[in-house]
Formats: sequence, structure tokens, C-alpha cells
Amino acid sequence: MRINTEEKDKNRGSNSLVRHCKSMIFKFGYGLGAYDKFLVSVKAQKEDGTVLQYSNNDMEKYYNAYLKHDGEFLSDAFILDNFKIKSRDGHDKVYETGYFCPRSFWDYIIKQKN
Repeated sequence: MRINTEEKDKNRGSNSLVRHCKSMIFKFGYGLGAYDKFLVSVKAQKEDGTVLQYSNNDMEKYYNAYLKHDGEFLSDAFILDNFKIKSRDGHDKVYETGYFCPRSFWDYIIKQKN
């Protein structure tokens, strides 16, 4: 299945958001240990490696605490919506669990070529 370019860009977030997030990550240095320390600092995982999840009601608080930046676009405020945890019921219907995972967001940012 091919992803529409417009849809792909919508899910990506603005270039300024990606640059802002990458600069936050690289302040901790390079390598797995540095990335883990960064994830602990932004409350995406615990020091023991346990991945944290938050209620969807806390997305705005998380965004304001860690992602808000100068030059943001309106779409940036909704970027975490793409990282809501989803599951399937017995009939293969997808539904939201009511939680989101900031670790998935940060992993996505790291993979961006921006």
C-alpha cells in the first residue's frame, strides 16, 4: 500500500519540530546509552528501560513540557495523536486504548532524515 505524500507529511510534523527534537536528543551525545539517558529525562522510559505510557488526556501537558518550541506550526500540537496506542478486538476492528507512548514518538524523530 502506497502512502499519499500529503498524508505522510501531515504525520511527520514540521521541519522545525524535528530539528528542535533532534537538537534536544543530541545534547545528550550519541550512542545507545546517551539516548536512554535522554529518554529518561523526557519521561519516555524509566532508568530500568521500562517504557512509559500516559493517558491521552495528558498529551497536551507532555507536548507543552517537552515539545513546545519557537516557530511551531499548528499541526505540531497534534503530532502525538499519531502515537496513541491502538489494539484490535476479536473482529479485527482497531480501537484506541486511551494511552499514548512518547517513546514511539522519540524513536520516530530519531529516524527522520531532517
